[in-house]
Amino acid sequence: MLDIALKWFGLELDNRHRVIIEDGVEYVKRTARAGAKFDVIHIDACTMEENVDTNCPIDIFYTEEMVRNYAAMLKPRGDW
Repeated sequence: MLDIALKWFGLELDNRHRVIIEDGVEYVKRTARAGAKFDVIHIDACTMEENVDTNCPIDIFYTEEMVRNYAAMLKPRGDW
């Protein structure tokens, strides 16, 4: 997917914008515990299934635990 984003969507990686490819739930949990802070959190973990509440991001990213983790990871003026 990274190759596609770079080639077809003009993605540019630099010291302020990076892509992390791994299990998103585990990354968020680990990063929140480590105390890392971000200006923006964007999660691109989608499904094409029809019988779900949300397609993107998938439901696991909306649990109470995950929302608490996002809040802990955002800088005071950050956005999710």
